[in-house]
Amino acid sequence: SSGITQSTGNRDKSLLLNERWLPSNHITQGLVRLPSDQTTRCLHTETPPGAPTVTLFTTPLCGLCLEVEAAMELLQKKYHFTIEKVDVSMKGNKMWKRKYQYSLPVVHYNGEWLSMNGLSEEKLVRRLREEGWGKTATLKPPPTVTLFTTPLCGLCLEVEAAMKLLQKKYHFTIENVDVSMKGNKMWKRQYQYSLPVVHYNGEWLSRNGLKEEKLVRKLEEEGWKKTATRRPDL
Repeated sequence: SSGITQSTGNRDKSLLLNERWLPSNHITQGLVRLPSDQTTRCLHTETPPGAPTVTLFTTPLCGLCLEVEAAMELLQKKYHFTIEKVDVSMKGNKMWKRKYQYSLPVVHYNGEWLSMNGLSEEKLVRRLREEGWGKTATLKPPPTVTLFTTPLCGLCLEVEAAMKLLQKKYHFTIENVDVSMKGNKMWKRQYQYSLPVVHYNGEWLSRNGLKEEKLVRKLEEEGWKKTATRRPDL
């Protein structure tokens, strides 16, 4: 790993998980000293401001802790977050040692307990996806949701309105295909008795209406949820 680490001086331990480091030119590069107890901040990738901090409570002789850290570094290739290590054996971290010494490694997500005796990778990935920190979302255009419709289809209008509401929470483009038009005879033959039909990036998603739960699940799995601090490079 090419990460940079640095130990910090002593300060009030209540600040340990609440202080953010300062962004520089929209991307945090290098390391900024934290006002906290004997912590080590690991920065292995460029991280957008507002990205979550995943804290690993560890000791130097904890083999499982090293495995968890390695797993977290692999996840950094797919998701934006910072790894912060807290060595509970250090003098300034006695409180954490008393609390966690028999359950290491322990993992926090933005100051909240996530798992103990190892990493719950499924829980971590779910949190990152729900908050829209997947890196893939910044490397490709938003998905296209295609609505096959006709001008006299009232349910089609309702589906389109529901999709526009979802656009307030998720990044995607709506494409309308009027199957009654001359150039869309193929779609008319295929879908005229099951309108409205919805495709997601060219793949069938639902017919006779919108399966909103399926659409939301696809968008969240691919990290397209909008957040206030998300994706500054869009």
